[in-house]
Amino acid sequence: SNALPQTAFTGDAAADAQAVLAAIRAGHVYSTIDGLGGPAVMSFTATSGTATAAAGDVLPLAGPVTLRIAMQASEGARMEIVKDGGVLETRTGGEVEHVVEAAPATYRVEILLPAAPGEPPVPWMVSNPIYVGRGAIDAVPSDTRPRPSRFAMQYKDGPVAGWTVETSPASVGALDV
Repeated sequence: SNALPQTAFTGDAAADAQAVLAAIRAGHVYSTIDGLGGPAVMSFTATSGTATAAAGDVLPLAGPVTLRIAMQASEGARMEIVKDGGVLETRTGGEVEHVVEAAPATYRVEILLPAAPGEPPVPWMVSNPIYVGRGAIDAVPSDTRPRPSRFAMQYKDGPVAGWTVETSPASVGALDV
């Protein structure tokens, strides 16, 4: 499931559909795997100075960054704070406040349940990232934006046929092996 924690519904289908699309476009969404547990409820924000951002937002730097995560989960649920793709901190408990240095980074949260399948275990909830100290792509002049490079799609046993990496003019798709 996808949860839109900042979206309020009015009962007007057309207006609510627009609100859902706007929330997804803004990245104000987190994902859950309902088969692992429920109900799945999570809040993830970051504050620096007087500014606060939620998942999907850009947070300007104005001093140390306080990450706040709250979740409704069963006993033993583990919360991982992910910084720039690597696990920064692992904690248990329903609420976590973690202070990090004032430096550009991308943070997101994964919630794992003790009996989750897989190695590593499949995360139960995954937030969208908060982009700390990073500017919006629209603020970058178009002639200095990263350009896609040439690549060959690869899989464990060799080249992949029929796969593509989709991007928009404001994004870059890449595969690291």
